[in-house]
Amino acid sequence: MVIIVCLYVVALWLVFSRFRLVKWGWLSGTTSLLVGGFILATFLALLIISPHRAA
Repeated sequence: MVIIVCLYVVALWLVFSRFRLVKWGWLSGTTSLLVGGFILATFLALLIISPHRAA
């Protein structure tokens, strides 16, 4: 989970700061936070729903 968050933060840094592909504003910031939340929710759901083998 930490790896996914780190990769997303690096991707945001590249898009907004390094390459300046998108200007940081309230719309782009809100959209990026919502997309990040959706990605985290998806991976959390996969962790909860996926069957685990009992040891």
